[in-house]
Amino acid sequence: MERINRNRAAVALAVFSFVMIAAMAVIFMWEPASPITSRKRGVIGVIEIQGVIEDTEYAGILSAAVREAIEDESIKAVVLEIDSPGGTAYLVEQVYLDLLELGEKKPVVASASMALSGGYYLAVTAEQIYVQPTSMVGNVGVIGVGPGFLVPSEFTFESGPQKITGFSPALFPFNITKALDSFASAVTEGRGIRLNLALSELKRGGVYLGGEAVNQGLVDEIGSRQSAISYAAEQAGLETYTVDSLVARVANTTVTVNLEYPSIGELNKANPPPALYYLYMPRDVVMENGAETPDIALSEQTTGSGFQLMNGPSNTDPDAVLNSKAILYAPYYTQFTGWGTEFTDSVKSLLDKAKKPKFKTTYYKNGAATVDALSGLTGYGLIVFHTHGGVDKNGNILLSTGEVINNASLNKHLLKYLTKQLTSATIHGKTYWCIKPKFISSLNGTFPNSIVYAGACSSSKTKTLSSAFTAKGANTYYGFSETVYGWFDKKMADQVFPKLITENKTTGESFTPGQKDTHVKPAYFTMDGNAKTYFKAGLINGDFEKGNLTGWSKQGDGRVISKLGYINPWEGGFMGIISTGLGYTESSGSISQTFWVDPDNTTLTLKWNFLSEEFMEYVGSQYQDYFEIKVIDEQGKSEVIFRKAIDDIANGYTLKKVSPDIVFDKGDVYGTGWQFFQWSLYPHAGTTVTLELSCGDVGDSIYDTAVLIDLVTDIN
Repeated sequence: MERINRNRAAVALAVFSFVMIAAMAVIFMWEPASPITSRKRGVIGVIEIQGVIEDTEYAGILSAAVREAIEDESIKAVVLEIDSPGGTAYLVEQVYLDLLELGEKKPVVASASMALSGGYYLAVTAEQIYVQPTSMVGNVGVIGVGPGFLVPSEFTFESGPQKITGFSPALFPFNITKALDSFASAVTEGRGIRLNLALSELKRGGVYLGGEAVNQGLVDEIGSRQSAISYAAEQAGLETYTVDSLVARVANTTVTVNLEYPSIGELNKANPPPALYYLYMPRDVVMENGAETPDIALSEQTTGSGFQLMNGPSNTDPDAVLNSKAILYAPYYTQFTGWGTEFTDSVKSLLDKAKKPKFKTTYYKNGAATVDALSGLTGYGLIVFHTHGGVDKNGNILLSTGEVINNASLNKHLLKYLTKQLTSATIHGKTYWCIKPKFISSLNGTFPNSIVYAGACSSSKTKTLSSAFTAKGANTYYGFSETVYGWFDKKMADQVFPKLITENKTTGESFTPGQKDTHVKPAYFTMDGNAKTYFKAGLINGDFEKGNLTGWSKQGDGRVISKLGYINPWEGGFMGIISTGLGYTESSGSISQTFWVDPDNTTLTLKWNFLSEEFMEYVGSQYQDYFEIKVIDEQGKSEVIFRKAIDDIANGYTLKKVSPDIVFDKGDVYGTGWQFFQWSLYPHAGTTVTLELSCGDVGDSIYDTAVLIDLVTDIN
């Protein structure tokens, strides 16, 4: 038995030795296909195509980046990061042809936040195009600026009819058609069977949101920049990779691009006509260069000669809100009402009942709370938002509108989106336009010492929005520091507005600091700006020293000026002017203001100066321009308290010829000089009235009349 065991042990040892020798042989004979460190590696090159491609230097940098991608063997694939509305046609085509060559050698993928016109022309060179949901895509088309005409002279000659211009102006549109065909051909070749748009529709130049662009086959997928990079790496077979900006590499410095839309005039200066552009130009930008001017310049009609700005002292109360117009903006009215947190109806009720002052309220609910509804925001003394809010990655406060983003609203608001005034947010499954601080900064006019209540989450988390309002003339801004409970927002509104509106307290007296909701990270109710702001009940800006018509409503030609020829304001640096249609309008002018008549200040006074071309033409005729003052009571009953027409003025005042220093349009101008008017408003004491001053035209529109107005006051 022992012998057998020894034999078995010997056999086992022999077998073990054989196995080990065989294994060693396999190890030494086998050679790996590549070492562990040889997993396929490479570089993903990124070419940033940003802004307007309008100069040869920038186009040259883009072409050099493409050449770098072709020649550097470590670069295995390229991602085009496109945020461009296009540019000059031949420069876009130059880069396009370079990218086609690159695409024959290496995978090219695009990630586009904006690929419009020439930007899209370049995008179609990619085998895969990624966009975000609100990316702007398309605008296939051409803008052409035709050649001028040779003005014949005895000093200028040309050997042929097109030697100087290069083109026949009459035939130049055919060149645009050929360029459009070339563009459309590039799209159809690049997109192939993925394109779902008919060629005729493609050539219309439509702009599409990211999701719709996917549906139409203009692009491939919704995805981020990283999605594009990952796809490029997959197509190149890379397991590990680094990402490198090729534009920065070839430029060896930071590249500054034009992110502002150039005007046609600026383009023509850089690239003299005839010229072609694959460039998206919003309607507003094009119109900026096409405004018509009247036969007699506005400056000549309203100021005559020797115009200069005179800034006199102002009697305007810096703490008083300078009008009694209110806007209530409630994009989620139905939703918040269902939650029991809507407060704008309560504010509306307070405003309707108020007498000191009497408010004129504009109320936007749900879908009516659009972007356009905010375009006249500087005309309101009280601004109340009740909406969803947030903060973007740059710290900008965002307030949602009630306007859903679709292709129609996209085309309407695209310029504001591209200039960073608007952005988008998805709320409960729908994507809405949101205003940014720059939207407020870009509004026309200035706020009349307004009070702003921003009833929204995080509306005062940073100072970006409150600063935009106060920098443009608003006095006080209420907001919330964090995400806020709806019940707390309503509680603060119910606390503040009765004090402001009914009790006529100041913004500081209406505010209690330190109040917060019950979130883990609580939202504090905050106030920025002037704590002494209040609503004034009496006449506002009657001396026009605000420099504009703050406090007044106008119809037709009503404005504020600092001088008319040699005529200065009666006092201070500004005066009002109403006319029968000077400047750009033929509409007779009026200004009006609604105010509460203080029982202690019931005397209305003002200064006026009547100037007209009709005195030498229509005295004694049916053509009688006039100046009229009217008071309208709370029941709408109207009383004319002053009216003077051409014959009245000619017979009752000493006229002075003021031409040629002051000119209107057709004839010599004569004026009354400054006159004084006074009227008792005692019958209206303790009530609200509307004062209306108008300059009217009877029977003709040839000869013009203007009335200067200053120092409209209600005194004891």
